[in-house]
Amino acid sequence: MIFGGKKGRHKTLIGYTILICTGCGAHQKRKFVDGDVIFADAVDACSLCNGTVRIEQIFGDALE
Repeated sequence: MIFGGKKGRHKTLIGYTILICTGCGAHQKRKFVDGDVIFADAVDACSLCNGTVRIEQIFGDALE
């Protein structure tokens, strides 16, 4: 993703998704995948307890 900054500069953002297990509360950060929707259950199961994983946050980090 590219967004305009000050004075016409553009920053490239890398999208990330935060996943939280509804069973054990484990947190995981991974790169954003098309189709990720906040508060939806993710396709993957928790690697620790095999519980349901929910998407809690989607954000972008700027590349310098």
